[in-house]
Amino acid sequence: MSRRRYIALAVVALVIGGAVYAWKHFPRDNTARATAGQALLMFRRDVERYANRLDRVPGFPELGVYRYATRGGENLDTAILSTGHDYGGVSTIAIAPASCGVEERWQVLTERWTEAEVCREATGLRLKSLREHHEFFGVTKAMSYACKGGTLPDASELRAGMRWVTKCASRNGSISNATRMMGVERVKVAGRVFDAAHTRSNIVLEGENSGTGERNEWRRRLDGLLLRRTVSIEASFDILGSGRYSESYSLELLSPDPRR
Repeated sequence: MSRRRYIALAVVALVIGGAVYAWKHFPRDNTARATAGQALLMFRRDVERYANRLDRVPGFPELGVYRYATRGGENLDTAILSTGHDYGGVSTIAIAPASCGVEERWQVLTERWTEAEVCREATGLRLKSLREHHEFFGVTKAMSYACKGGTLPDASELRAGMRWVTKCASRNGSISNATRMMGVERVKVAGRVFDAAHTRSNIVLEGENSGTGERNEWRRRLDGLLLRRTVSIEASFDILGSGRYSESYSLELLSPDPRR
């Protein structure tokens, strides 16, 4: 074998070996669908934490796990890596007892969930805290916010044109929601029709994450149960370096009867 051919074969072997090594060690962005069974286990743990309190919390929907038909997803683009997570299928919202009211946890993937604690006060409802969780390529982006703002009327007392602002802040940024009551609409769920308060929120993210978005919600006027939601967000995310993040999804309640 000539020296030139030997060198060429060695280069090819190095290239193939490098490619195999890169393929084995390149970060993977794996996701897992969160199931209703997993949500139910977490809900029951929360119930045990509050002395097995399964009774209805005044001013809130019945406690339990609700299932939603889900469409959409999220995408992240950085200078090095790009990925997307599909939300299509069924996700859950668990409404569990909390220190001052209820905790509402939406989870679609093991790597993607949102949790809000809402308090019952003499003058209405108050958002106490908000937690957002994302994971990309095994790296977690967890944000925990303390919220402030005036108390809100129950869904049954909302009237078209009402407006309010809620601001939630963390060490590294904030989320502001300027919300308007759009009106009362009829929403059909599993063959039953409910009066729903339709609200629209303009979202502003500032700080480590910055961007804007819009959220529409239809909540049952009887008790505030979420019947439908649409969300669209465009933002810059500081994860794996600075990147562009987008999320767009919709939820449709499958049954008004929760699992417990």
